[in-house]
Amino acid sequence: MSVVWDERGGATVVRDGFPQSYVDPDDPLLLVFEYVEQFALVLQALRPDPAPLAVTHVGGAGMTLARWLHRTHPGSPQIVLEPDVALTELVRRELPLPRGHRIRVRPVTGQRGCPPCATARPTSSSSTPTTRVSCRESSRAPAGRRRWPGCCHRTGSSSSTPPTSRVCAGCPG
Repeated sequence: MSVVWDERGGATVVRDGFPQSYVDPDDPLLLVFEYVEQFALVLQALRPDPAPLAVTHVGGAGMTLARWLHRTHPGSPQIVLEPDVALTELVRRELPLPRGHRIRVRPVTGQRGCPPCATARPTSSSSTPTTRVSCRESSRAPAGRRRWPGCCHRTGSSSSTPPTSRVCAGCPG
């Protein structure tokens, strides 16, 4: 596991020989991996204005999407479910999170940490747009990572799937 810096000042988080995420600490709006861009497009469609979104990320790596959300929706409360404690420590040391963030990392798998997302119901006081995003619905899984067959997310909302007060995004590592 390592962080590989490039000549532009960005860094790629590499795990087991495969790039997991790209972070430019000076430009969190730069999204290099297509799957991260797809999740960002969904979040933009849900909330085009800069109001906060409550988001749970399943898998963190470099926390690229969490950093993007912090910049585009300041004050967003975020939970990152990342079971690899060593990876989280490496990222925090080499790619510190921005000041004033509301990103909390929990050392659990998506299967353990996401069941509340699957059963959550919006509160009457919630003004947060609501949906669930499935890693299985992304255009393609990141290099070297398999899609998660046990994903607890459901896409969108329908009469059979009530919307939740959180957006779940990502794949477990």
